[in-house]
Amino acid sequence: MANTDLRLDFCQAIAKQAGELAVKMRQQSGSDFIANKGHQDFVTAADHAVERFIRERIEAEFPTEAIVGEEEGATGHSDTCWVIDPIDGTANYMRGLPEWAISIACVQNERITHAVLDIPDIGRTASAQIGCGAFVNGQKLSVSATEVPVKSLIILGHSDRLPLQTHLSTIDDLLSAGYEYRRQGSACFGLYSVAAGWAEAYHEMHLNPWDAFAGMLLITEAGGTVTCKTVPEFLKSGSPFTATNGQIKLPMLDF
Repeated sequence: MANTDLRLDFCQAIAKQAGELAVKMRQQSGSDFIANKGHQDFVTAADHAVERFIRERIEAEFPTEAIVGEEEGATGHSDTCWVIDPIDGTANYMRGLPEWAISIACVQNERITHAVLDIPDIGRTASAQIGCGAFVNGQKLSVSATEVPVKSLIILGHSDRLPLQTHLSTIDDLLSAGYEYRRQGSACFGLYSVAAGWAEAYHEMHLNPWDAFAGMLLITEAGGTVTCKTVPEFLKSGSPFTATNGQIKLPMLDF
């Protein structure tokens, strides 16, 4: 594995501890463990507890740096910002499905420089440092070399923030072009799948930064490409998002 700095070592340690906390809380969950945020949009006690745990660790180690989290919003002002999703794929997590992850990314001077995705239910911790490659459990990650639609798998995300017809039209375009697709219910898991070479692309018409930033760095450091807004714009309002292995062409997904 490539040499990493103390900041990435810190990310890996707290992501794994956060994953262990989430698994433990699910095992011990009671009747008040799950709450609804909206239609098929859930939050658990673990989402809040894990985010608090990560925030407290960052604040203790890097007290002057900003933090943006899904559950508690933005705190602090700094050229360095931590972007965290305590549990991406909560609906999967609470049902015992494995497609969920802890996501931690560090942005320095408008560049994503460090990233970790911990996926506890499949025992994988993926990490990347800008310019140093991407790794999972100490092994180098590389995107798929597939170039043709008939051998390609595209992972799609969908949110109620956009009309259902937009999502259905994308599925129709993909199938008509010869691609296969999946919807996994976790952007982080989908982005890891591209970085690991399990799938050739991930696409979603609107993605939040805490869902995307760690996976973005993993994919680019694994040899893939990402198309989205600039990091500052993405942080402010989210972005349309497409990541590929750099080999396949998805003209129907241009934005």
